Amino acid sequence: MFRFRFETLIRLRQSERDTARGALAEAAEALDRIDRQRQELQRQRAGVDRISRQMRSGMVIVDNLLSHGRYVTQLAAEDAGLVTARETIQAELNRRQLRLAEAITEVKRLELLREREQRTWMLEQAKKSQASMDELAARRGPIPVFHDANRSGWEN
Repeated sequence: MFRFRFETLIRLRQSERDTARGALAEAAEALDRIDRQRQELQRQRAGVDRISRQMRSGMVIVDNLLSHGRYVTQLAAEDAGLVTARETIQAELNRRQLRLAEAITEVKRLELLREREQRTWMLEQAKKSQASMDELAARRGPIPVFHDANRSGWEN
């Protein structure tokens, strides 16, 4: 029976590949979460812009204007923080994509090695089997051939 000498290694590499896939999925989810948060901030900013236009057209209350300005500044700071976080997560996502590609390549390389070794093993087994059959045939002697009922069948 064929046994691949690096079977344990291939299982380890497959496990690493699967872990890399999971890590990549986590990074992609984090990136999506950041994007959703930024979209929510943009909706809030659009609402604030509407309020700003309304505030300009009526009587100006300084406290409301200051509060509104602080809120706009807070939204801008949150957005800047999310942009920075997104850039960090994007860089991590790129590293994880690279790691996954390397893990996939390593698994494929080991699988190809296993296939080559298995083909070699099968060829060797076929040769051994043929050699055994040839040896058995040589020990038995000539095989009787019956063409005619009047003949003995032992012809060379």
